[in-house]
Amino acid sequence: PWKGLVDGKTGYLYFWNPVTNVTQYERPTSADSVPKPSVAPISSSVQVQQSSEGRCGYSPGKENDRDGRGSEAKLEPVSRTDQNARSGPVHSHNTPNVTSSSVSGVSSARGHGSVTGGSNLSGDAYRRQHEITVTGDEVPPPFSSFESTGFPSELLREIVGGPNVEHQTHANSFAIFTFLSQVHNAGFSAPTPIQAQSWPIALQGRDIVAIAKTGSGKTLGYLVPGFMHIKRCGNDSQMGPTVLVLSPTRELATQIQDEAQKFGGSSRITCTCLYGGAPKGPQLREIERGVDIVVATPGRLNDILEMRRVSLQQVSYLVLDEADRMLDMGFEPQIRKIVKEVPTRRQTLMYTATWPREVRKIAADLL
Repeated sequence: PWKGLVDGKTGYLYFWNPVTNVTQYERPTSADSVPKPSVAPISSSVQVQQSSEGRCGYSPGKENDRDGRGSEAKLEPVSRTDQNARSGPVHSHNTPNVTSSSVSGVSSARGHGSVTGGSNLSGDAYRRQHEITVTGDEVPPPFSSFESTGFPSELLREIVGGPNVEHQTHANSFAIFTFLSQVHNAGFSAPTPIQAQSWPIALQGRDIVAIAKTGSGKTLGYLVPGFMHIKRCGNDSQMGPTVLVLSPTRELATQIQDEAQKFGGSSRITCTCLYGGAPKGPQLREIERGVDIVVATPGRLNDILEMRRVSLQQVSYLVLDEADRMLDMGFEPQIRKIVKEVPTRRQTLMYTATWPREVRKIAADLL
């Protein structure tokens, strides 16, 4: 009889037994407690390491860094062929407060991060099936189904598509969502491997470094936890964005903006895109109206920062997408200048297609 519910205030997933009226964050051990969706096999792989915590008054774990950043983590999804193309294995010894280790699925006491969904596979088995490799301390098991994520029903409705997600209200006014039929009839059958492993880590407020190619689902891999982060923070968007995404090109930046508007619209999350080669006026007006997410190329964002027309003091969720490409294009000085404007008490997620020495160095400095 257990039911999965979402705390409307914190966004945490918890479980309620209507017969005994018992509530708990830990997933019930009964095999019948959660529906069993099918998981479509997707060839890809992921690596994960330890992460930072404690933004917006939310601290899922102890903070042990002098500046309040806490522990740090890396997540890296790569295809089978990418593993041979990388310049060596990923190690975390260059990253502050990171301890490398092979990781088995470790359950978290929090609502997010301990649920692997209705799949018959264990966390380790899911990783083996999808060629996911994880390194780090207490890396949570992947979300193998949408039911296990604990996302609000309106957000799931956008991701999955169609009316398959029903929004109900419990006596305590907490949202409960259920799938009324197989979700693959309406869109995605299950999270992609990069999403499945990065979501539970990001939802714990931890840092991630992910090696991911275009088409892996990486954009939603960081946007969806970003939406949850925005709602949890409750910042005034007119005082500046909460989420900042840096992108190497105008084309990628506008694609990210499109995804943010498509999937964040139901949650009334606003987003603007700042890039060169276009007039600054309209971009500045959007910033002045207030936005939750800024997607920007480093050059244009630096220009606007120098004009003192945008504040990054509320940014607590920072994403570097295609970090290796930004470094190849010579954006490292601009990136470092931008990051200096962002509070150190933040969550940082870095996505890269390769893992050369230059990317490892900036990851060690920023995470």
